[in-house]
Amino acid sequence: MSNDDRMMNLEIKLAFVEKLVGDLDDVIREMSGHLEEVRGELKTLRERVNDEGNQTASPTDIELPPHY
Repeated sequence: MSNDDRMMNLEIKLAFVEKLVGDLDDVIREMSGHLEEVRGELKTLRERVNDEGNQTASPTDIELPPHY
């Protein structure tokens, strides 16, 4: 294999690696966006659970079923 052939093979491999890195960068950016959405939803759920946990019903607030 001549030096020119080796150089061409290396350039071809480099082109594929550059394409792969670009594709992986796109995936990471997309996943980062999804992660931020999930974090926002988790924060909302945590706040909702905390709000519901702080709202305790007193015995007078509880309605008895009609058969009592």
